[in-house]
Order: sequence, then structure tokens, then C-alpha cells
Amino acid sequence: MNETVRVLFQKTGRARYISHLDLQHTIQRSFARAGIIMKHSNGFNPHPMMSIALPLPLGCESICEIMDFVPETAADCDDLPSVMNSRLPDGIRFLQAYVPSRKVTEIKWIRTEGFWNYDCLAPVSELQTLFGRERLLIEKKTKRGTAEIDLKESARSFCFETQDHLLRFSAELSAQMPTVNPELILKAVNTYLPEIPAPSAALFRRIELLDDEGRVFR
Repeated sequence: MNETVRVLFQKTGRARYISHLDLQHTIQRSFARAGIIMKHSNGFNPHPMMSIALPLPLGCESICEIMDFVPETAADCDDLPSVMNSRLPDGIRFLQAYVPSRKVTEIKWIRTEGFWNYDCLAPVSELQTLFGRERLLIEKKTKRGTAEIDLKESARSFCFETQDHLLRFSAELSAQMPTVNPELILKAVNTYLPEIPAPSAALFRRIELLDDEGRVFR
């Protein structure tokens, strides 16, 4: 039986604008160029046995993405990152390959950071007060329309730091059921603090995947 291989990879820079579907196709083509054949499913319409654990929102960077795939023949996990990195586009880089021992359903939190640039002084005290509330209701898009979630139940460990016009925040966001897009943090600010001008630029980045007990997930 073929062993599943798990890859830890990053998606940064201009690659953050590659959609989830295009990312899958990009990696599949890179595997083909490297001569690595993926096992395919059975049935009328076979597809490569490959899955990315948590689709990344378009425009968001990550240094902790996880992908599982099943090679047709045994893969050398130690050599896989260097073999693939010479064939992947800028911004996509394999960091580690290994045989997984845990299920992706164990991922509970995503440690995320954001960088917001303001034309005025960054409103750090107002944000600390806002995210210090007991409840913070916000509408979230779903496949069936919209649903209201409480960010204080679906996100934790908020931290805000500022240097003049640049504000950096970090938080741990729910990874699954519900999945919290970091854009919801900015949406909450715009909703509850409409008097504060929106930042002129905003960047989000996934830093680490955590399980329910706060341990790093691999």
C-alpha cells in the first residue's frame, strides 16, 4: 500500500494571488516536471490523490500550509523539498516532507498575523478596547448565504502593536467549524468603529497551525 506523504509549504509574495484551484494545478504540474507520479483514484473520472488541508484565502500569505498526496512509488521525503523547489514558481516553497501521524481534523486554530498601514496614526488603543469585549458578533459568508458568528468564540489571543502608521496584530483564528477568514478581523473594525478610516493597505499571513490544546500541528 502506498504511503501518504505530507508536505509543509509556504505561499508568499506574488503567489498569494494564486487561487486555491490554480495552486493545486500548479503543484501537480511541478510534480510532473520533477518526474513524481501521483496515485490516482479509481472510477470513471480518476483524479490525483492530493489535498491541501485548509484552503488559503486569496491574497493571504502563509508559511505553514499542509498538503497530503499519495505517490505512485515510494518518495524520498528528505530530498523532496529540494527536488520540487527548483520547479515551483516564486513564492511557493516546500519546507518539509514526512509521513503523517495525525489527521488534519485535529487542526483547531491558525496563528495569524496582519499588517495594516494607516494614513493617520494607527488606532491601537481603540482596537484593544474593541477586541476586549465579551462578544463580537459579525456576519460571515457561507455556502448557503451568511451566518452570524461571535469572533470572541472563534478567535483568541488578540495582540496589537503599533509603530507610527503601521499596525501589527496577531491572533489565533478558528481553523474549522467555523473557518475564520482573517478579513473578518478587519470587517469587525469597520463595522464597530466606522469613525476610524480603513487602512490604506492590509496584509495577512498564516504563521502556525495548532491543535485544540495549542500544540503545533504537523
